[in-house]
Amino acid sequence: MKKTLCCAILAITALGITTVHAQEKPLEKHFEAGVHLLGVGISYEYPIIDQLTVLGKAQYQMGIFGNSDYVDYIASLSLGIESRYYYNYNKRVQKGKNVKHNAANFFSLGFDYMPDLLTSTSSSENIRVEKSSHLSPMWNIRRNIGQSNFNYEAGIGLDFYKIHYDNAPTENKTGPAIRLSIGYNF
Repeated sequence: MKKTLCCAILAITALGITTVHAQEKPLEKHFEAGVHLLGVGISYEYPIIDQLTVLGKAQYQMGIFGNSDYVDYIASLSLGIESRYYYNYNKRVQKGKNVKHNAANFFSLGFDYMPDLLTSTSSSENIRVEKSSHLSPMWNIRRNIGQSNFNYEAGIGLDFYKIHYDNAPTENKTGPAIRLSIGYNF
């Protein structure tokens, strides 16, 4: 029994040392400004534990609508928080790949809230943004553009969202979540 316990303690210690040694380069905290699929925004990412970060963001998002006679746009503020789990970061570090500004694959779970603030539209009709909240689990990839501070992100997942009407019941919907962005890290 003592021999088994000693072997287990040695194995756990060796595994712990290997794990600590494998994480030669910790995740970075960084501030970023970016252009997204339909908008612009800023974000700040902060590592909380090995391979896990939290990201706060403010974006100005735009939508396009119309028919064969006209095309209008509407834009509004969006605030969000997102957790990111970088599942292949350590493997990229071990292979000597570029991981500057957390360039790796990750799973994310984001929460965004779109209030009816700072809204603008080109429509002559009385169009407004309804308040909405979004919960989006996604698979993502983040890579640097050369050795510069520019990067790109692409991701796909699901968007579970609620539209909060002032004079009607809240509406629950589900749709695709797509991420395409180019950012600059400061």
